[in-house]
Amino acid sequence: RLLPLSVAVSRPTPVPTARPEHPPERPDDAAKGPVTGLPMPRFAATRSEEVNIRTGPGNRYPVEWVLKRREMPLEIIREHDVWRRVRDWQGTEGWVQTSLLTGRRSVVVVGQEAVLHRRADADSDAVAKLAVGVMGRIRNCDNGSGWCQVQVAAPSGSLRGYLPRSAFWGSYRGEPIN
Repeated sequence: RLLPLSVAVSRPTPVPTARPEHPPERPDDAAKGPVTGLPMPRFAATRSEEVNIRTGPGNRYPVEWVLKRREMPLEIIREHDVWRRVRDWQGTEGWVQTSLLTGRRSVVVVGQEAVLHRRADADSDAVAKLAVGVMGRIRNCDNGSGWCQVQVAAPSGSLRGYLPRSAFWGSYRGEPIN
């Protein structure tokens, strides 16, 4: 029996800058961040239940919106001292302090309802149907694969299965994640 899972993402409705490419592609010659030396852009996730997104890199800048969801995937697109400019799955951008981010990788279902499969195969058994906005944790993505193993919370506990990368936002096309 399939379990329909849905999650409301609580946030004001800022005007998106531009809808991100889905799934995004990181250039082979991706730049390195001037602060961390890590590839830019890259994905991270919110560390806490409430994360302030500011208009600039510092506490003196006003809070533009607040994310109210732990482990929401964000794409880091710039670095400045202890601040990161991020983009969410709807294309909205702002600045967040690094202490509110984690390198743990997560996903959010985008576009339309997605089927969580038992194996990395569209013909395999369905584990659950996931509504747009459902978030989960990436367990594994093989290099060059169009599928990732993910884990999502459900009323009966957590569920594991495979989602095609085209069904979620939170990884780059073909990117290996372990």
